[in-house]
Amino acid sequence: MLLAIWPRPALTGRILFARTLIVVFFSVCAHCPAFALQRDARDEALRQRAMQRINPAMPVPMKIDPQRVSAAGISVLRGKHITLYTDVRAEESQNQQASESQNDPRQRWVELFDAAVASWFEKFDIDRSLVKDYALTAIVMQDQQRFKQARLIPDDLPKFPAGYSRGHEFWMYIQPDDYYTRHLMLHEGTHAIMNWFKGATGPPWYSEGMAEWIALHSWDKENLELAAKIQSVADSKGWGRIGRIRKMVAAGEALSLDDVFNIPPSGFRDVKYYAWSWAACEFFSEHPLTARAFARLPDSVDLSQIEFNRSFINAIAPHREALDRDWALFINELDYGYNVRAARLTEATPVETTKPTPHHLATFQVSASQSWQTTGIELRKGDSIGFSATGEITVGETTKPWVSQAGGITIDYYSGQPLGKLMACVVPEKLSQQDVSSVRAFTSIPIGTGATTAGAEPKAHVIPCDGVLWLRTNESPTGLGDNSGHLEVSIFKLK
Repeated sequence: MLLAIWPRPALTGRILFARTLIVVFFSVCAHCPAFALQRDARDEALRQRAMQRINPAMPVPMKIDPQRVSAAGISVLRGKHITLYTDVRAEESQNQQASESQNDPRQRWVELFDAAVASWFEKFDIDRSLVKDYALTAIVMQDQQRFKQARLIPDDLPKFPAGYSRGHEFWMYIQPDDYYTRHLMLHEGTHAIMNWFKGATGPPWYSEGMAEWIALHSWDKENLELAAKIQSVADSKGWGRIGRIRKMVAAGEALSLDDVFNIPPSGFRDVKYYAWSWAACEFFSEHPLTARAFARLPDSVDLSQIEFNRSFINAIAPHREALDRDWALFINELDYGYNVRAARLTEATPVETTKPTPHHLATFQVSASQSWQTTGIELRKGDSIGFSATGEITVGETTKPWVSQAGGITIDYYSGQPLGKLMACVVPEKLSQQDVSSVRAFTSIPIGTGATTAGAEPKAHVIPCDGVLWLRTNESPTGLGDNSGHLEVSIFKLK
């Protein structure tokens, strides 16, 4: 029976020859530009239909003509979660292998976006089963005219200075610095992920602040961290938000928290409001009194701006006085690597003394790992106050610990004073908007050991204003992480 149905040799040869022709035909077609364009268009359509099932309320994708794209000299690079259209060329080569080169910035952008998707899904607590279908179209431009020629810029797209996200696509201009180009891509990607999976992005301060905050990143081309703590200008070339805030604070133009909450949509024509919105998100995400309420905000972005703000303001209302004060501290000493948790105002630890004197007000432990610590002692303008400080602290770790007493160590300085030196500050119990906007509200008084010579009476310090006495060891809020130990400080009211 088997022999009866086995093909004759001649027929077998014809079948093998036909099969070979089919394989050769499809192999040639696969490398044919026209065939490749049709295949890519088909694959893109399938991806977009899968995306539309994620959120049917989103607008339909932009129609793209592959032949127009090719004729305009625009390259197309495809990743797992992004299709990138760009007129940027590889840095070293224009050949066909350029997209695989480690020196090709375009391929790095694709890899960056693909890596970011998993982090976005985790940060926004999105159903992981949807990740396989999530993909956007990115248009990264140098010469806008090319993209108009290719019809990759719809007629109804609003004008934008840097980037814009809508539906299945986002558009952005290439930036002078590679870091800021990546930051802008992640910024627009954050808007997109919130729109697709949360249904909205919230009021302007939160929408833009979240995109700025999450887009700060650390990436070694293998490991990506979003919402990264940026330690220096060199780590974030082109971003510049911290410098902008510092200039405005120095000019007396600081924004209160209420000012930030009420930034209108039109405000974001000015980059300064991106800076303040980022600062608010950074502050709320790290402050122990707001971190939990802030983490729940993505589930409220579909509320109106008034309802969203009211809900969050009510949630933090029990701590508002402390938050306004800590916000003022934050913006007055803001720098790269600022640690909100360590730099907020805390309470100095009271110490019982065995030999009280008539002029002795109190004794406290002042921690070197925290910034300002309040004593709770209310002083009046013109009061004469003395201090006595003992103990050792560690204010840095290099090849060996930097150990300091209350007089500080001159190996390094902060705000013109030796690192580790005991400092005091008298601050109004309730800060006005003018106080928040002025560095004068936090003018430090150098104390040191409190005496001019060993064994001498404490030096008298005349208090410049009414307020509450704060103490700290001299250190930038960015450098508290490797500090340890405490000073024991006694305070006296002198005649």
